[in-house]
Amino acid sequence: MDNFIFAPQKRIDDGDLIALYEGNGLFAKIIDTPAEEATRRSPTLRGNKCTAAFVADELGRLEWDEQALTAVRWARLFGGAIAVMLVDDGGRLEDPLRVEHVKNVADLRIFSRSQIETELVDDQPEYFHIASMYGGFTAHASRCLTFRNDRAPELSENTVFHLWGIPEFYRVNEAVQRAALASSQTVKMLDLCGQAVYKAHGISAALARRRAADHAALTSARYGAQDAQHCRDRRRGRKL
Repeated sequence: MDNFIFAPQKRIDDGDLIALYEGNGLFAKIIDTPAEEATRRSPTLRGNKCTAAFVADELGRLEWDEQALTAVRWARLFGGAIAVMLVDDGGRLEDPLRVEHVKNVADLRIFSRSQIETELVDDQPEYFHIASMYGGFTAHASRCLTFRNDRAPELSENTVFHLWGIPEFYRVNEAVQRAALASSQTVKMLDLCGQAVYKAHGISAALARRRAADHAALTSARYGAQDAQHCRDRRRGRKL
């Protein structure tokens, strides 16, 4: 790798990630396909059959498969996501979860890392301040399921990567750009290799007449040359 140096990826903001996901089919596939593969099967429940059946019914009611798919998808796109559990335990969203008072889980709401500000206590998330299109609110970390993409190295300078994970963009961006460039260059090469075909009324007849005229001229020239040669031969014979 002589004469080459490594240049780190430029930072990209969340708005650009959203635009890339919406507008680039290949990048969207890179985000979606592993998430779909990871969540295509429902959890396998073991133990008491009645308890397992109850949990399975509750997961179905909460649409867990679709919720988990969305959470993993946003974790891959933004580096992380959370599922806020709307739990009926007599407490507020910003209060710690009281497991012994839980009656049921009413719903799950998925939010991406781009919508969240994290408040740390002893270097661990304590509160998530969430900005939703329907309004902002705060949820205690014990009421949230956290989804993280792959962890960053310990010496990474990006503190967000330490807390959440690395967005897939930083790993696949160069490959996506190369694929897009290769596709566009292939089309250009095919354009350059193509031969234009033009159609004009009566062009076949005109070309046929031109070929006939050329053939007649060539024949006339050949016969003229032969006649001249015969004349020269007769002159030589008389002289002899």
